Amino acid sequence: MIRREATSSDGQPVWLLIPQTQHALLAGMLASRWAAFPGLSSVAREQLLIGVYLHDVGWNDWDDAPEIDLELGRPYQFTEMPGVSMLPIWRNSISTCEAQAPLAGYAASGHFCELLERHLAKLTSRRDIHEAKQFLERESARRERCKWLWAQHGEIAELELAVRYLQAFDFISLWLCCTRSQTCLELSVPHDGERHFRFIPTLSDPMRSWIDPWPLSAATFEASLIARQVAAACYQCREAFLGAPSEKVPLTWRMGRLSGNRAGVTD
Repeated sequence: MIRREATSSDGQPVWLLIPQTQHALLAGMLASRWAAFPGLSSVAREQLLIGVYLHDVGWNDWDDAPEIDLELGRPYQFTEMPGVSMLPIWRNSISTCEAQAPLAGYAASGHFCELLERHLAKLTSRRDIHEAKQFLERESARRERCKWLWAQHGEIAELELAVRYLQAFDFISLWLCCTRSQTCLELSVPHDGERHFRFIPTLSDPMRSWIDPWPLSAATFEASLIARQVAAACYQCREAFLGAPSEKVPLTWRMGRLSGNRAGVTD
């Protein structure tokens, strides 16, 4: 879950809660309209798109009834999950991707294992550290299995490249979902690759941005997701949060070509 601070129509502080599956849907919609995937065959691209769309599917049940940070009285978002509580969720996501296509499983596994490698330094419990290392070992074996299956379809080098592509589309979607920032996003696609892009929000509407250079197959891009809006209150327990009034709120992002629209950057 992504928890975003906002204000209701009557001026009250609220949270916009975006399910991880909706964030992944946005990443998938962007990837499906991306014009070129250097280094990937058409089969690899098809399997990559499966991985991008499904890489957070394991969050489905958790997002419907999230745990509450009792110290702060708010639902955990994905960056705040305590200990290694997210590992079963990640495992379910990866397993779903693998069941669909070996490259999708490899990309999702590589993505989450890199996240966990960075998270290891924050773990203090011996049990958590042990579970994290077990996860990494089992996922290494899974990727070997996916590699063997993928070798029947394409080049082995495409597997690591697919991880980088998934990470890039995931990062772009998170930038869109997590903030209403006026800060420009600059990154390569695939992640850490050579193709560099700038995502520039307009000043008047943070839900609208320009991309330079333009990488999509269509002249413009528009995507809508559904968030859940709840009062930004201090909830004493999970039941209190789940019973709180809420409403569905559509969020729509629009992107356009920067060339010829430079004046629009300051609109």
